[in-house]
Amino acid sequence: MTAYNDSTAGVGFLLTNTWWEIICCEVLEAIEFMPLHEGTVTFIVWRASGSTYIVVATASYVVTASDANGTVAVNYTFPIGQRMITKTGDNVGWYTSGPNLIPFITCTGEETCPNATKKAPFASEPTAGDSFAWNTNGGVETLTDRAYAIKFYTNQNTAPYVNQTDYSAFVKDHEPVGTFAIDYAIFTDEVGDPLTHSISHPEDYFELNSTFDPTRLFLQVKRALPKDYNVYSIRLTSTDTCSQSITTTYTLTTYNAPPVYLNLPTELTIAEDVSGAKLIWQVDVYDPSNNDSICCTLAKVEPATFNFEMKFTNNSFNIFLTASAAFDYKEISDFYKLRVCCSDDTGTSMSFIDIDITNIVIKEAYLPPTWFFLAMMCSLIPIMITFIIACTILFATMFCDPELNYVIVYED
Repeated sequence: MTAYNDSTAGVGFLLTNTWWEIICCEVLEAIEFMPLHEGTVTFIVWRASGSTYIVVATASYVVTASDANGTVAVNYTFPIGQRMITKTGDNVGWYTSGPNLIPFITCTGEETCPNATKKAPFASEPTAGDSFAWNTNGGVETLTDRAYAIKFYTNQNTAPYVNQTDYSAFVKDHEPVGTFAIDYAIFTDEVGDPLTHSISHPEDYFELNSTFDPTRLFLQVKRALPKDYNVYSIRLTSTDTCSQSITTTYTLTTYNAPPVYLNLPTELTIAEDVSGAKLIWQVDVYDPSNNDSICCTLAKVEPATFNFEMKFTNNSFNIFLTASAAFDYKEISDFYKLRVCCSDDTGTSMSFIDIDITNIVIKEAYLPPTWFFLAMMCSLIPIMITFIIACTILFATMFCDPELNYVIVYED
């Protein structure tokens, strides 16, 4: 038996004889073929759609020099995650961008000899979703009495599965439509196996986001949520091409969210010499839930003191120093912690402010005692007398008449 090779480059082949057709919904698990030379071959699952065929999935195999020895067939089992889904009526084919590497033999007159293998040129490698008119395209050539050295094996597909740890979540009552609630981590091991999803949620507050981001599924807010506390049980069912399905139940709890601080600092500084009633901070707080009233208090001050108070003035909550506020960096405390609480009808938000007291050091000018000045005056008197005598002698020496006779009298 002589093997021949059609070495045309950039062509695809489609196996269309009856014994090549897929007869049930399964996965393409393995391919066996006899390559004549090195190269890359892309195996393709085609699905008829009206007058054209659609690419369901593709998988490539690189033929090495050891594979292309012409004596041993390559038996390639697709790994999990690369197995292609097939269903009744699908056809298998292949494509090579370089010269075709799968040979054929002629089998004229034999009952089982393929007589409807199709061959067509492609400008580029077909990919999932591409369409091609194998039955009507003018470039298609039907090959008769040729048996190519290829066969494939199918197996039962696996059901879709969910892979996540959290199946419950809390959702604030004020979240807008479209807000993420919880992931739906649904997977399938087959390539070209799109899942269809259905949801059972009578209250209809949540929906699956599949129409917006099909690559990442999650439950999201569908319409305005009620303000009160509610627990919803939501059932999601996903079905694959072969009608295998999985149902997962999620629990979403909605609740009235407490007020939100917009500008509350974590730390403030106050000088220890401050006195009198003074505003130290205006608390900017709001409740995202509609029509919820807010009340804010200073729940606790550590160490205990009456130096601080919360008042509602000018339509806002404000933290003041009291009129009798007194601080001492050394004797009382250099630090205070204020616990601020703001609540609505159902919940409370709590935050802390650290108050640092700064030490004020007063530097006074030094004033010597009275005796110091008296002592200085007394000590200057001898100095002044000596100075005057010295100046007098100097003056007399320099400016007196040089003709003047001086008489020196000695006493016995």
